[in-house]
Amino acid sequence: MELEIKLFSDLKRYAPGSKNVFSISITSGATVDDALKALKVPEDVPKVTILNGRRADTNTIIEPQSILVVFSSVSGG
Repeated sequence: MELEIKLFSDLKRYAPGSKNVFSISITSGATVDDALKALKVPEDVPKVTILNGRRADTNTIIEPQSILVVFSSVSGG
């Protein structure tokens, strides 16, 4: 199935092309973590994942026609 992905801030470098909005093919039952691994986003990179407008853990299963938005976590002190 196709998954639309939107990468923002520093995570744009993991896009497969020059655009930060694109689609990839994933298997049915894939998780957010599976999608991030397909893009080669390191696990230790701080990030926020939003699936269909809601915060999603990496073990959240992706439903058909989903949109995954990923951006860098903001930190401060």
